[in-house]
Amino acid sequence: MLSELPSEIIYQIATHLPTANALAHLSQTCHRLHDIVTAENSRIFRAFVRSRFPSIETPPFWKDAAQALTSRSRALDRKAIIGRFVVPPETATKIGSHEVIRQDNPTLGYRTAIDSYEIWNGQRWADRKEVLAWGAANQLVMRIKQTGARSQEDWLVFNDLDHISSYDDICSLHLLSSGNQYSNDTSVEHLIFGRIRGDIAHLVISPNEATFEYKQKFISHGLRLDKTDLSSDTESTLAAHFENGSIAFYHTETDKEEIEPFTWLIPEGSSRNNYSKLLSSSLVAVGTGNVENSLCISKITPDGVSAYRQIGIGSLDTDSTSLKSKVNIGAIEPLNKHNFAGSPGEVFLTAWDDHTVRLHDLRSPSPSEVSYKDATDLNPIYSLHAFGHDRFLAGAGGEAVVKIFDLRMCNTYSYLDAQISTSQSQSTQTPTNTKANTNLRTNAKPRPKKGFSMFLSYPPPPTFPQQT
Repeated sequence: MLSELPSEIIYQIATHLPTANALAHLSQTCHRLHDIVTAENSRIFRAFVRSRFPSIETPPFWKDAAQALTSRSRALDRKAIIGRFVVPPETATKIGSHEVIRQDNPTLGYRTAIDSYEIWNGQRWADRKEVLAWGAANQLVMRIKQTGARSQEDWLVFNDLDHISSYDDICSLHLLSSGNQYSNDTSVEHLIFGRIRGDIAHLVISPNEATFEYKQKFISHGLRLDKTDLSSDTESTLAAHFENGSIAFYHTETDKEEIEPFTWLIPEGSSRNNYSKLLSSSLVAVGTGNVENSLCISKITPDGVSAYRQIGIGSLDTDSTSLKSKVNIGAIEPLNKHNFAGSPGEVFLTAWDDHTVRLHDLRSPSPSEVSYKDATDLNPIYSLHAFGHDRFLAGAGGEAVVKIFDLRMCNTYSYLDAQISTSQSQSTQTPTNTKANTNLRTNAKPRPKKGFSMFLSYPPPPTFPQQT
C-alpha cells in the first residue's frame, strides 16, 4: 500500500507528480500521508519545486512557492496576462538638483534603461521587497515597494545636474542591492548607471534620508556611451559599449574610487560593432554586420580579449536571400539560469534580420540549435529577455508587440544534443554533423506550440509632469 511506504520513497514519488494539486490530493488520502506532506513546514514541496522549476530561485517557503509557480505557469498556458501602467506620482521624493536649465532641444532618441529586483525579507512568502528603476531623460525614477505585514510604497526621482542636454540622458542602469555584497544595506540602494556623454558611476541612494553618494567612477576616456552590461557572476564584470564600437571591461569588486578598464575590445579596421552583449564575466558576443563572421564570441581574460567562435550567415538555417543585403543582430540574451545551460555564457539567444530568434550552444559544432519565428509579424526584434524556466520574451518594433515564446516548442532542444560522438567531432566542418544534430532534436518528443503575442495599444494614463 502507498500509505505504508517509507517517507523517503514518498519524497521520490513527489518529484514525479505533474502538478501541485496532485501533491495536495496525495496528502488527503490518509492521515499518514498528510503528516508526511505537511512535515517540516511542507518540506516535500521542496522536492516538487526543484524538480519542476529547477532553475528558479525561491525562498524556503516551499508550499507557497509551488502554488505561485504553478499558478504562473498555468496562466501563461492559458494566455492570461494582466498588464499595468507604472506612473510616478507628483508626491515622489526629489533627490538632488531639480531646478535645471536645458541647453538644447532633445535631439537623441529615447534609450531604454530599466532594471528591477525582488527579495524576500520576512518570515512569510508575502514579506518581500520589490525595487523598480528606470532612466527618464536625465532623471532616475525609482519605486520601492514592500509587501506583507509592513506594506509600504515609496517613490523617488534623482537628478544631480543643473544644466542638461540630450547627452545627459541615462542610457544604462543596473541595480546592485540584490547581490550578496549589498544585501545587508537595507536602508540604501546601490546601482551603476551611465549617461550618453560617457559618465559611468556607482551610486548609493538613501530613500529615507533623501541623500545620495557617488562611490566609484568608471573611466571612459571621453567616449560617448551606448549601453552597459553587468554579468551576474560572483565576481561581476561591467562591459561599457561605446558609440565608436569599442567595448571596455571593468572589475566591479574593487575598493578603488576610480576604476580603469582592465582590457578593451576594439573593432577591426573601420568597421563598427552593430550589437554586443556580455554573456558572462569571461565571454562576450558581438554582431559585426559582416557576412563571414556575423556573430563573434570572444573570451575575456586579464591579458586581453581573444576570438573563441565565429558564426556566419552561410551556415544558418535560412533562405540565402533573407540576410543578403545586411546582417544585423538586434538583440542577444544569455540563458545562464536555464536547466539546459552549461557554464555561464555557453547557451544564448540571438535575434537576426530574418525575423528569427536562434538558440546557440557553444558546446555544439552546429551554428544554431533551434529557431523561433512568428510568421504573422515581420517587424524587427530589438530586445530579448529570459522569462521563467521555459520561456523568453521578444520585443518587436512597428506594432509595439511583446512576443512570448516557449522554449519547449517543436524540435525540442536538449543540452544532450551538444554531446556528439567522437567520430562526429572529428569532422565538425562537414554538413553531416548538422544533419545528425537535427535528427537528435527531431526525435525528441514534440510539444505543442505555446507562443503568443501581446499588442500594447492601450492609451497610457497621463504622464508625470515634465520639467521645463
